Amino acid sequence: MTITYRTPDSSEIAGVIAAGELPFGDVAHPEDVAFYSGVVEPERVIVAEEGGRIVGVGAALSYDLSVPGGDAVPLCGVGLVSVLPTHRRRGVASALLRQQHADAVARGEPLVGLMASESRIYGRFGYGIASHRADSEIATAHAALRTPVDVAGRVRFVEPGEAGDLTVACLKALRASTPGIPGGADARLRGRLQRDPEHWRDGAGARMLVAYEDRGLLAYRVKADWQPTGPAHTLLVTDLYALDDEALTGLWAYCLDLDLVATVRTWFRPVDEPLAHLLVDPRRLSTTVSDALWLRILDVPTALAGRRYDADGTWLLHVDDAAGLAQGTYRLEVRNGRAEVRPAPGRPDVTLPVDSLAAAYLGGTRLSGLARAGRVDEHTPGSVRSLDRALAWDPLPWTPFEI
Repeated sequence: MTITYRTPDSSEIAGVIAAGELPFGDVAHPEDVAFYSGVVEPERVIVAEEGGRIVGVGAALSYDLSVPGGDAVPLCGVGLVSVLPTHRRRGVASALLRQQHADAVARGEPLVGLMASESRIYGRFGYGIASHRADSEIATAHAALRTPVDVAGRVRFVEPGEAGDLTVACLKALRASTPGIPGGADARLRGRLQRDPEHWRDGAGARMLVAYEDRGLLAYRVKADWQPTGPAHTLLVTDLYALDDEALTGLWAYCLDLDLVATVRTWFRPVDEPLAHLLVDPRRLSTTVSDALWLRILDVPTALAGRRYDADGTWLLHVDDAAGLAQGTYRLEVRNGRAEVRPAPGRPDVTLPVDSLAAAYLGGTRLSGLARAGRVDEHTPGSVRSLDRALAWDPLPWTPFEI
């Protein structure tokens, strides 16, 4: 049979979500269907059908992404790309992505991004790892702070509504300084804090919501473990946002000093999180760094002109893109941290594939490291080093939630 592609109408979204969960080995719970049906954009959903049955799904959400310098660039957030196990290796996922890319181009979105279920898939579609995540664990017996912090009177439990307000306020402030945070997700973030179904808990208890004054928000669960020698509970930090360093330190102090807790685990934290620097014994903090946001550039001039730079200069870049979307040679001229970018002929200073440019775009992946891996070619001596210096940014990009 022939596989066809179409945009479903709004009445079909619940079935689309259920079909999208199946390839991941999940059964869509009614609570999840209700939640995602409320945030999905039906006009940005594509389904693949064969014989009247949905065999593949692709969806997108409209965001804007914080970029170096505090500005934001429109982002097509791809999600729920899935194909039934019975229809693998037939080009369905490739067709879904091509259509999503074309739709993003038509909407004037210069960037498309996603969280990858498997890291081996998306490089061939032009995506590069633009932000990383740190997942950490520490035993509270070895979590003493170099400078003790008293949070008494500064922390309190809050209801989901106030937690949502604090989350939105903190992320808005963080976007002004930190690249990689999607905007336009406020309703989704608030909705997630309003819900706490049993199947989200993975054996842990109900979600706890704690505020540090009006400057930070912590969401966590406790997984109970009663041993013969006493309690050895695990605290699972799901969200932690703060408006300033004092609030951030205070919330970590609260986590590391809770009664009955033997282990604290976190995930989706910034790679440059200062937690290790707060500890008397930093070696006890075990951290794994992995990929977070995979980014793809569709419009090179708009994307490069949308961010700021840490050094001035002029470079001629040739971008290779097998899909032809970003293919071309471009003149990047930076003055006072701002860029003008336009197509230009001539011998390039640097040649790189679009996935390498995307990886370096937010300033967290060094262009020089990509060059050492053979993923950037330098034609003018010193050009990679100077461009690397211009692209690098502090703080490192952070994408704190799944898009």
